[in-house]
Amino acid sequence: MAPIAAPANDAPTLGWDTVFAVTTDELTDAIKRRGSSPKSMKTAPSGLINLVVTADFGDWEVIPGGDGGIVNFALPMTNLVGNYVLKGVPGTVACADALAVIGIKLNVAPHIGPAYGVDGKQLPPADAGTTRHALTPRSTTNDPLDPVAIINTVDFRTPLSDPQAHGVVKQAIGDWCNDNLGDFEHVFAFIDLNDQMATGAWAFCKPHTMSYAYVDRVDKKSGFLAVLCMTSADSVPNQQVDGFAVPPGCGAGLLIRSKRFLVDMVQPGLLKMWPNLKATDLEIASDDKILKMKAGTSVLLPDVTDKNGNGPYSPKLLIFELQILGTELQITTHTEVEVSPGVYGTNTSVNWYTITLGSNAKGEQTLVYTQSRLPSNTQGNRTDSGVAIVAGLLKAIIVVLGVLAIVLTDG
Repeated sequence: MAPIAAPANDAPTLGWDTVFAVTTDELTDAIKRRGSSPKSMKTAPSGLINLVVTADFGDWEVIPGGDGGIVNFALPMTNLVGNYVLKGVPGTVACADALAVIGIKLNVAPHIGPAYGVDGKQLPPADAGTTRHALTPRSTTNDPLDPVAIINTVDFRTPLSDPQAHGVVKQAIGDWCNDNLGDFEHVFAFIDLNDQMATGAWAFCKPHTMSYAYVDRVDKKSGFLAVLCMTSADSVPNQQVDGFAVPPGCGAGLLIRSKRFLVDMVQPGLLKMWPNLKATDLEIASDDKILKMKAGTSVLLPDVTDKNGNGPYSPKLLIFELQILGTELQITTHTEVEVSPGVYGTNTSVNWYTITLGSNAKGEQTLVYTQSRLPSNTQGNRTDSGVAIVAGLLKAIIVVLGVLAIVLTDG
């Protein structure tokens, strides 16, 4: 499978908590490897001439042209033969090579029985408290205005023996697809949905609601199908996916809604790192791209000791802001520490990070914050009214601020 990566563009989730998108090439490759395409078709007699069409199928392919809930498929056919009776006289129409294009919808439903991956290996059972669901072709409908399949085109790549039969043959193929799409036994995705909404760290990995959507790339030469999930109590968005969810050269892309990343990943880490920080001290900006301390809030940080063993000193965090800037995180902090009664060292720090895959101490795969640029540190000092800084304190301020900068960066 082609690599999975974060999108180069700032691709939004359009309100979904997580989006996992796969390219049409990867989808078609999975269909071929699984051998899930129907092998042949034989239509029921149709029309006044009782036309019966038979053909052999090649591997079905996911192709551009779909949108939202509609996914387009190309159906290669060989040895197409149509037998009919016109005014009591039997007749035959034939085509050696044809290609039909249909549009269908998919269906999300609980999956019963064993589940297998693209490699044919059986998947482990769903965890307790979850129900396994499968994303499969929809094969039934109760709405005549919403058929199982829409026959878009039939391209007779070798000439049909009777060109006047084009319309009735196309209709017969469309009728077969509507009546027999259940023969296309392909699972596009398995997902284990929580029976109840999850809470706590990594809750964004535990969806309770899912849907799907298709979108073409900007060049219309390919596209991708996305599994859309909700993990929070927010309202379920429309059935759509952004056109940049999969980066060029990659087979798939994973998007996490910025709000979920900040609330479910960043915030728990901050509360653990700084025990005096409370969730109520933090707020998220209206664009869901910034997590920051509320104005007027100060948080007492863990004590520090300088390199000479002096201290302990009790720094305060006065400003914290984490902003998502494309594929980077920009973290701005402003701290101060009292190094002598009424004398404070101040430090404003800006750090930049990217998120990469790495391993934790147990060797398990996890997300790792990697510094992407050199940090910016601006150090200074201030005093309470009526307090003067003696020369010796300036050196002490610099030493303590240096220790504090290291502590904040390591955190």
